[in-house]
Amino acid sequence: MRDELEVTDEERHSHFHGDDDLISVDELWQSWVQSEVHKWTNTEVIDWLTNSVHLPQYAEVFSTAGINGSDIPRLAIEENGLLQNELGIKDPKHRKKIGLRAMDIVLFGPPFDSGHSLLKDVVVAFSVLVATVGCWIAVLQKRKAKEQMERMIKDMKILQQAEDGLQQLQTRLAEAEDNHQVAIAEKHDLETRLNEELQISKNEAQLLSDTRTGTEEQMHKLKLAEEELAQVRRALRKAEKELEYQSWKAPAVLKQWLQMTFDKETKHFHQKRAVALKQMQEAKEACERIKKKRSSLIGSLRLAHDLSIDEVDQKILGARSALAEVTNELEERQHRWSQIESLCGFQIMSQTSFGIGKGNGHALALVLP
Repeated sequence: MRDELEVTDEERHSHFHGDDDLISVDELWQSWVQSEVHKWTNTEVIDWLTNSVHLPQYAEVFSTAGINGSDIPRLAIEENGLLQNELGIKDPKHRKKIGLRAMDIVLFGPPFDSGHSLLKDVVVAFSVLVATVGCWIAVLQKRKAKEQMERMIKDMKILQQAEDGLQQLQTRLAEAEDNHQVAIAEKHDLETRLNEELQISKNEAQLLSDTRTGTEEQMHKLKLAEEELAQVRRALRKAEKELEYQSWKAPAVLKQWLQMTFDKETKHFHQKRAVALKQMQEAKEACERIKKKRSSLIGSLRLAHDLSIDEVDQKILGARSALAEVTNELEERQHRWSQIESLCGFQIMSQTSFGIGKGNGHALALVLP
C-alpha cells in the first residue's frame, strides 16, 4: 500500500502509456474517460469477469472489493499489485489473463456479445447442407458412371462375339469353297466315266447282235440278253438325259455378265466391310480411352457429366450392327452365287474375290484383335 501511495497519477499514467509514439498520454486518458467501460458498475465488471474472462470464481472477491469500470486500468498493470495483494489472486496465470483482458477493453472498448448469431447459424447450416448435397451428387454421379462403364463393357463383349462370328463364318466359307472346287472336279470325272460306260454298253449290244445263232439254247440266251440289253438301254437313255442336262453350258456372254456383276458386288461388299471394321476399331480405341479416365474419382465425375460414355456406347452399337450386316451379307452371297454356279455349270467365285483367301486373311488379322 505504501508503494502505491508513493506513485503519483502522472507516473501511473506514464507507466500505463508505455512511451507509445502513436498516441500521447493525454489522448489516451481522454479516450479512456470517454469509454463506455469507464462507466461500468460493479455488476457489469463482475459480468465481464464471468462471461468474457471466464473466471467466475473471483466474482465474490470483485464484489467485496467494489471494483468498477474506473479500476480496470489498474487491473491491466500487473506491477501495482492490485490483483495479488488487494484481491488475493495467487494464480499467476489467472492474473495474467485478467490483465490481458483488462488491457483489451481499455484500448478497444467492451467485448462483443458472444451470444449466438442467427445469421451465423443460417450460414453454417446452409454450408453443411451444400456440402451434404454435393457429396450425395458426387456419389450418384460416380455410381452413374460405373453403370455406364459396365453397360459399355457388356456391349464391347457382344461386339467381340460378333467379330469372332465373322471370322468363323469366313473360315467356313473358305472350307465350303474348297469343297465346291472338289465337287466340280468330281462332276467332270463322273461325266467322263458315264460317257465311257455308255460307249462300252453300245459296243456290247452290237457284239450280241452280230453273234446271234439259231439254236434254241442260243435263242433263249439271246432273249435273256436282249431283255438285259433293253434294261441297259433304258438306263443309258436316262443317263444320257441326265448328262445332256448336266452338260448344258451357258453362253459365254452370260458368263461375262455374271462375272462382271459378281466383281462389282464384291467391290461394294469390300467397301462396306472396311467401313464396319473401321467403326469397330474406333469403338475399341474410344473404349480404351474411357477405361484410362475412370481410374480416379475426378475422372469418374468428369465422365458422369460428359457425353463421352454415351457416344462410345453408340459407336459400339453402330459397329456391332454394321458387323452383323456384313456377316449376313457374306453368308447370303456365298449361298446365292454357289447356286448360280451350280445351275450355269461354270465357276464365277474365287477365294480372293470373296476375301477369304490366305492373303486377305492375313490383312484381316491386322485389323481384328
